[in-house]
Amino acid sequence: MILKITVDEGNTAYASVSGVLYDKGMTKLVWYPKNREHHTYTIPSTVSSIGEHALSYCVNLERFAVEAGNPHFYADDNGI
Repeated sequence: MILKITVDEGNTAYASVSGVLYDKGMTKLVWYPKNREHHTYTIPSTVSSIGEHALSYCVNLERFAVEAGNPHFYADDNGI
């Protein structure tokens, strides 16, 4: 059961923030751990794309929001 993803700081391709996997530039959300215990998640303002199936099967995720200033995404009522 994966609750969080960790990436070595020296990794040149990927980064992990609070257990969520992004590309190194923080422009693509690569994977959100499906068993993560958090019920909400805020997509950072730097993210411009979301990987295919990156949010699939997230059993605990009930709502997500978009960080202010993100020109690529928005959420009605700041969440779904």
